This record gives sequence, structure tokens and C-alpha cells, in this order.
Amino acid sequence: HYADIIENKSLYIKDVMEDLNLTTRLKNNDVMLHKELVNIVPLLRETLIDILNDSRYADQTIELQTNVDKLMLNIDTILI
Repeated sequence: HYADIIENKSLYIKDVMEDLNLTTRLKNNDVMLHKELVNIVPLLRETLIDILNDSRYADQTIELQTNVDKLMLNIDTILI
């Protein structure tokens, strides 16, 4: 049980450090964007599914409402 807690906390700290690193790089204009033309509708659906499957958001309700199946944007899918 404690090993699971330690693992979860260490993964959380890793994520925080990566976010801090990215924030610093963005502030210093040190990030190369890898933009590509992407249909953002399925990307949003997949992202929402990932969020809702995270136990931290178990008590949240998120709903995607759209009247289009295709919305193409030139974005960096990793950073978005």
C-alpha cells in the first residue's frame, strides 16, 4: 500500500517538474512547436475520456457538445 502511495507521489512530482520545465522554456521562447493540421474534435473527445478516467476527477461532470465532426486546426498536439 505504501509503495503505491510513494509511486503515485513520485509520478506527481515528475509531472510537476516537467510542467515547470515547460513553463520556463515557454517563457524563454525556447520551445520548438511541432504544429500539424489536426481534427481537434476527436482530440478533445480522447482528452476528456482520459480526464474522466483519472480518479482525481471522479466526482466531476464534463460534457463535450459540438455540432461539427471535423474542425481542423494547426496545433502542436502534445502541448495542447
